[in-house]
Amino acid sequence: MKRLQALITLLFLSILISGCMQSAKAGKMILNQDQIKTIEIREGPTDKLILTLSDSMYISSLTNMIKEIPVKRLTKQEDIDFMPTRILEDHLTIDFLDYNNPVTSLQGTFLIWPDGYIYVVDVDSMKGNQRTISYLSQSKYPEIYQWLIDKAKQP
Repeated sequence: MKRLQALITLLFLSILISGCMQSAKAGKMILNQDQIKTIEIREGPTDKLILTLSDSMYISSLTNMIKEIPVKRLTKQEDIDFMPTRILEDHLTIDFLDYNNPVTSLQGTFLIWPDGYIYVVDVDSMKGNQRTISYLSQSKYPEIYQWLIDKAKQP
């Protein structure tokens, strides 16, 4: 009986630990944050550039808004179930750039929809031959979408 309880406890702990390892913070997906000098915001699905942020205050504000957002790593199937239809809807793609980086200028990228879901891509995983690792916010953040839209409408 004690052996069965120990096995159940071990199974529960392994499930709990593996679940925690699949979660992250959106801010961790932006590399070299202190080197980001430009953020490009594109409107999708047309991929039209609507705003370039170079003001360090705006870059810092956006980085601070997303840094603590919990995101869950998507399995291949979850990614397939989510992205093909959502990419065809209105959304914003936000690219964090460091043009002084000789290896790659892209330091982070995420997509956000008007309903506030945030889809984050692990840019390091984009460099390899394996499937790109992506994450989805566990809650909705429409206020961030609206903040970006408001910035794009400013003269």
